[in-house]
Formats: sequence, structure tokens, C-alpha cells
Amino acid sequence: MLDFASLTSGITYVGKAGPTGLAYKCYMETSFTIQDDGILNATTKTYSNLMRIFGNGFTGGIFMTLMDTEKKNLWSSELHAFNVKAGDSRTDRWNETIPLKIFPSIKYYGIVHKHVPANHVKWFAKNQNKLFAETKENAELIMVAKN
Repeated sequence: MLDFASLTSGITYVGKAGPTGLAYKCYMETSFTIQDDGILNATTKTYSNLMRIFGNGFTGGIFMTLMDTEKKNLWSSELHAFNVKAGDSRTDRWNETIPLKIFPSIKYYGIVHKHVPANHVKWFAKNQNKLFAETKENAELIMVAKN
């Protein structure tokens, strides 16, 4: 178990997921760091290798959870959705704040990339439990990095 008091300043956790294929020639990948002040900084790349004549592009969503040793959810992100045109790519940086009190219990993270509809807020509310289950199923051991 991670001893939070022993961490030095700077980056404490790192992880990544992807590239994940979401639809024909449509992909997402995300990397993140969580600093000892509780700030999660993430970068998500969304891209489509489809030729423009075959489609308009797609909207991809990223959802992330942090879990304990038993893979019980400690924290979850908002759904971050990014639209990309066919044949294009985009890279987005986003951040959230993690409660410091959960740091000693963090053992796993789960990231799910999904092809989401244009009205992703309503879709997220309807599918949140499925996303929680999928992050648990795909959980990765979190990496600890000290400066």
C-alpha cells in the first residue's frame, strides 16, 4: 500500500490507455499524471483515419476511475467528449481534482474510451453504471513515480 506521507513533491501517479479503436478507423488514447496536490492532468488524442468522403467523423468520450485494492471505485471523472472530423486528429488537455484523502487507497485506474452520441450528457447519465463496470473490468495497476 502506498504511504502518502512518504511521497515527495511532484508527480505521484502515471498511467495511460489506448490507442483504443472505437469505430472503423476511429481511435482515442489518453495519458495522465496525478500530482501530490491532487491535480489530475490528462491528455487525450482523438483521431480518425477515415477518408473524408466516407464520413463526417465521430465524437469520442473518455471516462476514468480510480480504485482501491479490491477494485472498488474511489473516484470517477466526468465524461470528456471530443469531436473530430474524418481524416483529422486533435489533442486535448484536461484536468480534474482528486481528493487527497483517497491517495493512500489508490491502487488501480480504469479508462474507457467510447464512441458517444452528440448528446453525450444524456447518454452518460443513462450509461454511467455500464462505464463503471467496464473500467473495473479493464483496470490497470497504477504506476507510482517519485521525483
